[in-house]
Amino acid sequence: MKAGLRAALWRLWFPQSAAHQSFAQQLLNLVLKLLAAAPALVIAAVARKRYAERRRLAPPPVPVIVVGNLVVGGTGKTPIVASLARALTKPGSIVGILSRGYGRASASVNLLDNQTLDDVASNQANPQLRTANEFGDEPLWLARELRARGVHAIVGVGAQRAAVLQDMLKQFPQVRFVIADDGLQHAALSRSFELVVFDEREVGNGKVMPAGPLREPLALALGADAWLWRKPSDPSHRPPCFQITTRVLGLRPLQAHAQSEWQHAPRIHALAGIAQPEVFLNTLIQHTGLPAERFILHPLPDHASQEQLRAKTLEICQGGRSGARPVIMTTSKDEVKLTASLLALADWWVLDIEAELPAELVSLAAQSLKASHGPQTA
Repeated sequence: MKAGLRAALWRLWFPQSAAHQSFAQQLLNLVLKLLAAAPALVIAAVARKRYAERRRLAPPPVPVIVVGNLVVGGTGKTPIVASLARALTKPGSIVGILSRGYGRASASVNLLDNQTLDDVASNQANPQLRTANEFGDEPLWLARELRARGVHAIVGVGAQRAAVLQDMLKQFPQVRFVIADDGLQHAALSRSFELVVFDEREVGNGKVMPAGPLREPLALALGADAWLWRKPSDPSHRPPCFQITTRVLGLRPLQAHAQSEWQHAPRIHALAGIAQPEVFLNTLIQHTGLPAERFILHPLPDHASQEQLRAKTLEICQGGRSGARPVIMTTSKDEVKLTASLLALADWWVLDIEAELPAELVSLAAQSLKASHGPQTA
């Protein structure tokens, strides 16, 4: 039932393009979609008023970059946040990361210093489960990823981003700037720079939910500081548009003994708790060079819980050949929820990726922060 409803909505929201168009034509069509219906104009007027109110907020105490999207579902914002944090954080400085922490069990504001991840883990009987439940999969991945790349980060999660920022700066006044993973729709969060991310779906039919996939009217995106999407772009457009690319770093084994088993496995299980699991499967096929028939996709809900991950893993293992350990490939977002007991059931591999940002976009973000808060922000 859910799969059928999702498929129907996708056909309504994301109709197939009729033909290839130039960048200018595509931008014009985006605006025309907004102007196509009178109700959309009314919604857009309300949205512009709300946007103006957001702009009248007092400047944030430290520079704040908001990375968000208008289309429901994931658009790959979290890897972009990680890449921005790496590019903008100077040695010896600390970056703050704000997130909702979807899928976590706790409802409180929680803060995590990524330099003390081992300290947090050492005090727990099941550290991975507790930390994932407390902070959510994406915030935990960001904390670990940035630490592995040598970036000192304070990760804060909570429903009200402005409140999380306040608590973060109270406990960690040395934070020099902040990146909000999502938060575009949070009017109470003052920001210095706004980046709107689109994926291959672009804006679908251009309509606001429930008639379309947009959380807010496209008019809000026209007032952002920059757009980031998957197609060739024109930085001279207003707002400036940049092209995002994703680089596959490779498959990483989660057990020391798992080195090349996946190449010989008759079936490889692709397990993904992300918004578009089909994209993960296609990436695996392209990266490995194996035929699609070798893979079995096991989609999970976006931000699937550890319990859902465990149930799906047991289902995979029980359906395999007797005595053979299944080969499971998954995402880095799911990796943070794996426990020792789950790792023991199969040969696990994680597909590592990173977002490659145009130098012009990084420079624009850095200049904006310096212009608002002086030359020593990052």
